[in-house]
Amino acid sequence: MQGMGRLLLHINKWVPVSARSPLRASTTRLAIILLYTTGLRRGELLGLTRADYHPLEQTLTIQTSKFHKSRILPLPSDVALEVEAFLEKYKSVYPRLPNNSPHTTTCD
Repeated sequence: MQGMGRLLLHINKWVPVSARSPLRASTTRLAIILLYTTGLRRGELLGLTRADYHPLEQTLTIQTSKFHKSRILPLPSDVALEVEAFLEKYKSVYPRLPNNSPHTTTCD
């Protein structure tokens, strides 16, 4: 975990942010956290939408898994806080996007 903590501390320096992609560092940080802590597959991560997170239960609904079945993934409380912080930033930057738009929306 020491290496992971170091990576997360430096993510803002390593991942450039631009006017066209203001959430790039935040998106990368959340992606690393979710992949590391939950075991999500890349395709599952890329398919997540705002509607897939359930704050009261602190869960993610994975709509399209490897075997074409949905599943509910409980999140540790610190990871749920990271998701909620990201969603607040996301909503402030993209307030009009529908809840079923992907979390990983960025422009290069």
